[in-house]
Amino acid sequence: MAVQEHIKDLSEHRAGLNEIKSTLKLCYQIDVSFIENIDDLKTSNLDSLMQKFQNTLDTAMEKYKT
Repeated sequence: MAVQEHIKDLSEHRAGLNEIKSTLKLCYQIDVSFIENIDDLKTSNLDSLMQKFQNTLDTAMEKYKT
């Protein structure tokens, strides 16, 4: 995924958390303002976070259907 590669590249070049957040918002229109730690942007943590959001969305859709 291009976003994850971009995050990795920024991290390797010692970009700070605020710079990475700003880049994600500007380049990809992704709001990660809730991220408080640069480690949360690691691929494995992002995958986990995306799964959590998907589960929450699935639960909300099921409640909506009933």
